Order: sequence, then structure tokens, then C-alpha cells
Amino acid sequence: MLLLFTRMPFGVLPSVAAGLTLMMTHPLYARPWALHHASRRCLWCGGPATAGTGASAGTALAVTDPRGTVSWSACSDEHRVSLVAMLQFAARHGTLLRVGILGTVTVSLIAAILADRGRLGPFYVSDAKALFKLGVGLTVLPLGWLGPRLGERNGAASTPAGLADLGRGRTESADALSAPFPLHLPALIGVNAVLWLFRLIGLIWLAQGAFHAVERVSRG
Repeated sequence: MLLLFTRMPFGVLPSVAAGLTLMMTHPLYARPWALHHASRRCLWCGGPATAGTGASAGTALAVTDPRGTVSWSACSDEHRVSLVAMLQFAARHGTLLRVGILGTVTVSLIAAILADRGRLGPFYVSDAKALFKLGVGLTVLPLGWLGPRLGERNGAASTPAGLADLGRGRTESADALSAPFPLHLPALIGVNAVLWLFRLIGLIWLAQGAFHAVERVSRG
């Protein structure tokens, strides 16, 4: 999907249409799979949520996202704390994340279509691609680098008391956690892996977008 939006290998309109189709349809197949494995896979690392003996090694975490409330699992105390910290950070900055990602996607794709038709004067499709990379990169970098750290430091003290019951298979009964975006996609490979992608891709896209902007300004 990101390849379709940033490279547009099939041309602007076909690539945008294919990318939007993937965006709208992935809940039909990705979410059922993720929910089916929610009790058996650690949401943080994507590994088994059971210890070698077969006993439950983690607690169920009830997380409410835009598509409903799901009981996810964590395989260890450490992974559960990191997950809670990231979710707390994301919830505190949910509006900025939604505006930064969804706003950037909407504006840059519309701009790409209009630029492809010559409706934006000196603003070209390459500029729309750079806008996409800059906006998304600037949005996901803080979540990737600061989410687990600032969230844990500022919010660990307010972590539900059920943390002490790790390993007993208990579901949290304290304040429900929330996520500004559906969690079924990060659940496919683990939230930690997604955060690393945010860190690396965010840095690369930020550098590419900034380089493009400087190049465009220098050319006039």
C-alpha cells in the first residue's frame, strides 16, 4: 500500500485506486485473522503468548480501538509494560496521529491526482509524493522513538493494578486501554516491529522529503 502511494508504479490514478482499495478492504481479512490469534500471540512481539510449559504467561489486555474492544495478549511482564506505555502515549496524542496520517494521506493523494491532470500549476506529482513522505514521517517518528519511552516513564505509575497478576491468565479490570487506530495490522507482525519500521522509514522519508523540498526551492 505504501509502495503504491509513494512510487505509484501503475500511474497516479490506478495506483491510488489500488492503494485505497487495500486500505478499505484489509479489515475483511486481516482483522479476523488477528482476532483469531489474539489470545495466542503477544501483541507486542508477535510471539506465542504461552510459556514453554503451556501455561499462560501473560495477561489479557482489553484495548478499545475504532473497530471495537479486543482482548489482546502479552507474553511477559516486560512486553506488557511496553505495550501499555505505547498505547498510553498514542491515546494522549491520538488527535495529532490521526490528523498527521489521515490528513497527509488525503491531501497528498488529492494533490497527486490534480497535479497529474495539470491542475496545480508548478506543483507536480513528485511534490505530492514528497508531501506524503514528509507528513507521514513527521507523524510516525515521535510514536516510534518516544512512544514506549515517554509513555512508560509518564504512565507506568498509572498502569492497571492487574499487572501484578501476570502469569495468572487474568483479564484487566481497571481502566480500559484505547488506541487511535485499529490494532489488527500491527498485530500481524507485532507492535514492536511496527515501531521499528516507523523509526527507520520515518527517518528515510523525512530525509527524502526534505531533500526534495530543498531541491525544488533551489530550482525555483
